[in-house]
Amino acid sequence: MNKVGSGAALVRLKLYTRGSMRKNWVLFTISLQDAFSERGSAVVWAFLDFLWPFVNLFIWVGIYQGQGGESTTIGGFSLSQMLTYYLGVALISATAVSHQEYEIIRDIQSGDLSNYLLKPLSYIKFQLVTSISWKILKGMIILPFILLAAFIFKNYIDFNLTPATTLVFIGVLIFSFLLYFLNAFIFGLLTFWVDEPGGFIEMNEIARSLFSGMALPLAFLPWPFSVISNILPYRYFYDFPLRILSGRIENSDILNGLLAQLGWLLIFYCIYKVLWRRGISRYSAFGG
Repeated sequence: MNKVGSGAALVRLKLYTRGSMRKNWVLFTISLQDAFSERGSAVVWAFLDFLWPFVNLFIWVGIYQGQGGESTTIGGFSLSQMLTYYLGVALISATAVSHQEYEIIRDIQSGDLSNYLLKPLSYIKFQLVTSISWKILKGMIILPFILLAAFIFKNYIDFNLTPATTLVFIGVLIFSFLLYFLNAFIFGLLTFWVDEPGGFIEMNEIARSLFSGMALPLAFLPWPFSVISNILPYRYFYDFPLRILSGRIENSDILNGLLAQLGWLLIFYCIYKVLWRRGISRYSAFGG
């Protein structure tokens, strides 16, 4: 969860009224400083995000050993592919996962959102820059854990990447982050209509975990869950970049996946615009 002090937020608001390029840079640097001031909390959250996929590495080693060793395949995955998969889950969790909905809930419920509405400030840009700052800090913290896991399982881990697919993977990872961010932002905006949107957010997190490929590979989902996963956008959060990372995808499927990511980004952005416009009208009507 991202945490931004209200005092630091007000400083950002003052600095953000300066020149266009400079104010964006100042906003980013202060957001980064604010993130580092909360580095203790960042360490805890980074460790928790890494813990689940790291534990899964040992679990799957035990499962494969019990089923006949490295030559065994489960659900079409060899042991090497499975361990690479879950190390990739840790990487994506560190770089793409966003919990910005909790910041939005706090700003709406406390009335702090009014501070942003009275300034020449794009609220979504502010939240995006804040989230990126936390991603930089979180990535720095979790990278040693990922390198340690890669060393421990070095005989099994195999990121099947060429220079070209590495660039594609980075682009897909950026799109995954934006999808995650907009998804979280949309559910945060439900606070305009629901006093306690926690239930909706929990449902969204469960769906993301199950249908994105974070909890387990989507190839393991039985019907009709596999059908649902093909309809929902969550597969493009984890499953799509993970298939690129492990080399389990054709070039034509990469292009289709990129187009699908762009399509869902457009859909999420349109939903955000509608909810924001109507939510702000409601917020102002009630004296926000």
